[in-house]
Amino acid sequence: MLKKFKIFCIFLLFLLIPQAQAIGSLQKNNFLEIEKGGIANFEILFWNTENISYFVKIEVRKKPENFFVLIEPSEFLLYPSSQGPPYEEGEYVSLPSGDFKAFPVNVYVKDFGETGEQEVFISALIGNEKGGLSFLMEKNFKFKVKVNFSSQVKEANETKPFSFPINISSFEKGAIDLKPLFYFLIVLIFILISILVYRRA
Repeated sequence: MLKKFKIFCIFLLFLLIPQAQAIGSLQKNNFLEIEKGGIANFEILFWNTENISYFVKIEVRKKPENFFVLIEPSEFLLYPSSQGPPYEEGEYVSLPSGDFKAFPVNVYVKDFGETGEQEVFISALIGNEKGGLSFLMEKNFKFKVKVNFSSQVKEANETKPFSFPINISSFEKGAIDLKPLFYFLIVLIFILISILVYRRA
């Protein structure tokens, strides 16, 4: 029984090795230093040397309480990477089998009060869409952000809200500041209660 289990494990390992080599990732940077209230921008490159597409879902596993993390995009289909030459616009990774175009993912980290060196942990779940979605592997990433105190940055943040320097479609998924909506609802509820009290009086 033990011998059969070992043979099965070896067979499974041989099946997973080519898949792991076909789907790759690279952290372009894993450490950034920002001022308090600043934004750190990390980038991860993904590539796929297979002839099929894979579904990728990226999630935040762990972060400081006062950090806001936005991943763009957080879900996507990793299509087969085009091989150069010829080279298209974008970044390529050099592999033993050739140069392949990489798919970039940006990770934005916004500080809301933390100082010192902080860590953010992110995982990428990679799945196969054939025969229903099932995850094949998981890749983990760790980013370090060193936040330095700056009174000037703090004063600037008190007078105007922060904004990312790009048009981010993930805001459609609820990654926005809900405080104005919350205040509006409170005022609306207060007005409705006042109208009801006035009518009953």
